[in-house]
Amino acid sequence: MESKKINKRIWISHEWGSLKIDTAQLDLDVDSKEYHESYQRYSFSNQRDLCNKLKEILEPCLREEKEQEEELEYDR
Repeated sequence: MESKKINKRIWISHEWGSLKIDTAQLDLDVDSKEYHESYQRYSFSNQRDLCNKLKEILEPCLREEKEQEEELEYDR
């Protein structure tokens, strides 16, 4: 998945009993050294930890969505 809000590409995978999140900076050329250096990798042994990290990564998006929902409620 990609998020322009947080400027990241995000991959979630399950390999050999390990859950993983990989991220890379969205605005860099995929063939550049900077893009490959922007990679961040996280490994988890359970879904709860993976979900918590994903919430942390996506927090700016979740916060914006919540604010928009609150504005809609206020306008009603």
